[in-house]
Amino acid sequence: MPKLLQVKSYTLNMKVALALFLLSIFLLSVLFLMIVPKMQKEQYAQTKKRIEQMIAVTKEQVKVAGKAIGIQADLEKSETKYMLQVQISKIKEQSFSYENAKELIKNSKIVNHCSYIIKSSNESFNNIDNPLFLKQLKNPILDEWEKHELDMKDKSLSRKTNYWSYTTKFNQDNTIVSIFCREYDLNKNHSSFEEGIKTNVQKTFALTHKFHKGKTYLMWINPNYQQEDDRPLYEEDKKKRKEKYSISNMSDVQNIFTGDLSAKQIYEAKDKEPLTHKLNNKKALTWIEDLSGNEGSYIFLLVTTIYDEDLNTHVDSTFWKILPASLTALFLSIVAGFFLFKRLFKGINILSDTAKEVNKGNKNIRSKVKGNDDIGHLGIVFDSMLDSLQQNIKTLDSKVENKTKELQNSLEEKEVLLKEIHHRVKNNLAMTIGLIKLQEVEIEDENTKKILNNIQERIYTMELLHRKLYESSKLNEISFKEYVTNLVYDIETTYNYDKRIDVNIDIKDLYLNIETAMPCGLIINEVITNAFKYAFKNNDNPKLLIKMEKTDNTYTLIIKDNGEGIDESIDIYNSDSLGLKLINTISKLQLQGKLIYSYENGAKFLIEF
Repeated sequence: MPKLLQVKSYTLNMKVALALFLLSIFLLSVLFLMIVPKMQKEQYAQTKKRIEQMIAVTKEQVKVAGKAIGIQADLEKSETKYMLQVQISKIKEQSFSYENAKELIKNSKIVNHCSYIIKSSNESFNNIDNPLFLKQLKNPILDEWEKHELDMKDKSLSRKTNYWSYTTKFNQDNTIVSIFCREYDLNKNHSSFEEGIKTNVQKTFALTHKFHKGKTYLMWINPNYQQEDDRPLYEEDKKKRKEKYSISNMSDVQNIFTGDLSAKQIYEAKDKEPLTHKLNNKKALTWIEDLSGNEGSYIFLLVTTIYDEDLNTHVDSTFWKILPASLTALFLSIVAGFFLFKRLFKGINILSDTAKEVNKGNKNIRSKVKGNDDIGHLGIVFDSMLDSLQQNIKTLDSKVENKTKELQNSLEEKEVLLKEIHHRVKNNLAMTIGLIKLQEVEIEDENTKKILNNIQERIYTMELLHRKLYESSKLNEISFKEYVTNLVYDIETTYNYDKRIDVNIDIKDLYLNIETAMPCGLIINEVITNAFKYAFKNNDNPKLLIKMEKTDNTYTLIIKDNGEGIDESIDIYNSDSLGLKLINTISKLQLQGKLIYSYENGAKFLIEF
């Protein structure tokens, strides 16, 4: 675990500071969990309210704009009608016959605005292309403007067109002239005024755009569809769309944005809470405001559609608004708390530093913390304990010193005794070797002599080990390299008298106890004795390697030559040969290791234990 995360190793000041920090974070988190959702909810409601206020302003502006357009249109129509009346009056003054009246009307400004019909007692002329117009003029009122409404009798949402007619009689020859004017022909110059109104209205529509990516627009709904609630009002096909609804010229959209809302849902939501629905696979809110008034039978609506995610975007900003202030307050609280606690914990810090010095071995240091509070009492008791501890240590050191001297004397006596034992064992083994040699002189059988010689070598291996222990300053540490060197030298003296075998002893600074050194010495004795005797009969450059190394807790002993190797017919691990039996037994039972034999340009014995 990283040291930074090991809280137990922190100082008291650091733990207090960490506790204050975690407590502040906890309180800040609780504060955020309690306040932020409430603020978000209030912000969401406030944003909706602001949008509704803007919609209300837009509604009123549309109403004012509608009235302004109506008033302007009425003024323009009155002016045009008055101008037409003046034209007709002038024609009446200049006309003396039917043909003369006909010619004057054709060349007048009347034809720019209206259709006309001229009747005399025996003939008639008109440029009216719709027979419905003529039906309206059966019993005209003379010298007055009459309003007519033509019913086209279809489901189209196109508004019914109003027409005005004016009829007068030329007294000279009873010629009657009627002009028939469409209402929009009476205010042809109205488009520029209406365009200016439209620009201002669309600016009002754009007030809510900073809150959303939706749309605000005006539309008419055909009342014949207002009860349809089984399918969306929205229509892609322009012809079908014209029957169901129409978008006002004041709007800057090509189609409505009501998603899956039906005409009935829209109709019933007039001037109420916004409708929630899907638009482009997103949650949306749509406000419906009724602007129909008392004119006509069509439903005229102001529609505002907003994506819910746009509202939430403004809500989410609440968190980031209060975060800097909260973090600043948190930082100031932590700093103030740290300095406050640092002053309060000054005595504890001194006691802690004193304890660290005592732990390092400085027994003479004292905290010198005093006072009438708990920390002062603790400082006095702590210094008293240190005084007592120092006195006890002095007493204990004196006792330990005396006991150590006694143990040292006892140990020296035991070492002398052990050396004497090893010396006597060595002498006894040397005497045994001497007796065997005396007996060997009297024996003539070569086979028996070889057996006695092998016994001598094995006893010598043990005698040499006890000699080394007797000579060593440490009874439990034998220099294994020196031991092997002496052992090999003795065997060479017996078998390698011509010094033609190159013996390489590769052993680092290894020190072994008697339980490990003696089995290894016996194995080396058996292997190299056999090598000297049998391995190099036909070898001009004989070599012998004795290597031992330690890796972690494992020792590896390798004895290798470049001789002929052991006969393949011999089972190394189950041989009747006493030498091989000794090697196997010592490796497995005494060293509790494993023996591996292989031929690598000569015999190789590897023992791991």
